[in-house]
Amino acid sequence: TVGDNPGKICADAYGDVYVAVRGNPTGNNQSLIRIDSRTDNIADSYTDRVMNFAVDNEVAYLCNYDYNTKSSQIKVFDVQTETVLRENFITDGTKLTTPYGIHVNPYNGNVYITDAYNYTVTGDVLCFNPQGELQFRLNDVGINPNTVVFSDKTSLSEVNTGEPDVPSAFAGKVWEYTPAPGQFINTLTSAYKEGFTAGQVLAYADEQIKKRSLLTLGGFGGNIILGFDHTVKNIVGAYDFKIYGNAYEGSSEPGIVLVSKDVNNNGLPDDEWYELAGSEYRSDKVINEYEITYYRPVPLLANVRWTDNQGREGSIPRNSFHKENSYYPLWVDDKVTFRGTLLPNNAINEGNTEVEQWIRYPFLWGYADNHSNNSEYSQFKIDWVVDEKGNPAMLDGINFVKIYCAVNQVCGWAGETSTEISAVEDLHY
Repeated sequence: TVGDNPGKICADAYGDVYVAVRGNPTGNNQSLIRIDSRTDNIADSYTDRVMNFAVDNEVAYLCNYDYNTKSSQIKVFDVQTETVLRENFITDGTKLTTPYGIHVNPYNGNVYITDAYNYTVTGDVLCFNPQGELQFRLNDVGINPNTVVFSDKTSLSEVNTGEPDVPSAFAGKVWEYTPAPGQFINTLTSAYKEGFTAGQVLAYADEQIKKRSLLTLGGFGGNIILGFDHTVKNIVGAYDFKIYGNAYEGSSEPGIVLVSKDVNNNGLPDDEWYELAGSEYRSDKVINEYEITYYRPVPLLANVRWTDNQGREGSIPRNSFHKENSYYPLWVDDKVTFRGTLLPNNAINEGNTEVEQWIRYPFLWGYADNHSNNSEYSQFKIDWVVDEKGNPAMLDGINFVKIYCAVNQVCGWAGETSTEISAVEDLHY
């Protein structure tokens, strides 16, 4: 084996294969492994900490990010002599927050680095020449920009110059936003800036969702209500809308989805709500009518205590990734209660006594932030709606979508499970 948590794999011009071994994100066991492709054996192991890398002929760019110090470094490495040519690739003083992907343009040798910031807001792409000088920057390209693909063909795409107020395929209005405590609370990912009131948080959440920036719902019960500027039609048997989150393989944070139609035509989300009956809806492992209360911690930078109606209590613990913000929403009362259906825990620690490796398995279908955005199961059918008694209902369309975090679990160093969403799209638009 090459080590714990192997990541990027890339070959050089001499037939050797390199693997970035990422190890434990909070540990010091990252390395770069060289495999001799003729023997399929490990030829060398370099002690340089490498989370990601790119190879261009004889040169490799080795990128590392330290989660403890939140600092990064990109080295220039000669794969032929196996020596470091330059300790710092960037030479013009350009600063990176959280380098996420690194790629070399095979046509001109320029190096493209993506910056994910805190993994929850739209990131950027930065292009450097081989001398480490910034050539240009593309801002707000999307959440967690990772892969850059190059072509020697001129793009034929056209810039959209349409009017900004025309109807949109995406839900563009945030009617309510009430996140539960969690590690991303009181940051931009919870639409918060220092001193914000509840009204200012709601207004900023509305602004963020229009840019399709990620919003966290926090722990169990945290919720958001979004509205379309038109009716999303129910096409029987077809997927009708899609919810974008930040789930990926091994990291599912499921949220229950409800929908409503503007029956009284007043433009407000005040009509009856219907739950989409996902794959676990009739499972005997769910807890219906679950209720949890969170309490403002004293001091604010302490764990957030909770109690529930099952006679249990626990906390949202702090972790090493988010040390500066309180995990309790500063714009709400000293205690806050949420109600809903509690799904069973979906996380398993598949590590060992030395290294935790939490895998959050997805449920089959029917939940937000449960499957990756390119999966069929990030899409939803209005056909799935049930009424408050669990009976199948019939809606010919919807205008509003409500999503709430439906699990109450903590995954070791990764912290609490919290649903995140960035957009809801009408698939028939």
